[in-house]
Amino acid sequence: MAHAATSGAHSKKWTEEMVRLKKMGAQTIRADRGPFIEHSVIIQAFGDAAWEVPTWKGAMISVGYTYGLLDNLGKPLGPDSELIFEKGEKVYYKQRRLFRESAHAEALFLAKTKRNET
Repeated sequence: MAHAATSGAHSKKWTEEMVRLKKMGAQTIRADRGPFIEHSVIIQAFGDAAWEVPTWKGAMISVGYTYGLLDNLGKPLGPDSELIFEKGEKVYYKQRRLFRESAHAEALFLAKTKRNET
């Protein structure tokens, strides 16, 4: 939302807009005490990870450390982090299922193409 209301760059104006949205109740988090990041952006990162990381634990570690959601022992930092992981897990598994289905369809297509070439 803040990107749409500003130029999109993480400038002072963008940060002020994020603070305003946070005060209005928007769910945001600060990654490593850096810029604010909306929960939806982090949750979508789990969906993106599903195409590259074969396990939920791997995605949780990858995305969790990237966005500062985990402590140095790999535990969620608090209720906000736990909520993001809960929602992110659903997105991860949905995207992982799509990944497997597309990989299966591609394998069938390649097998059929190879048979037709002979």
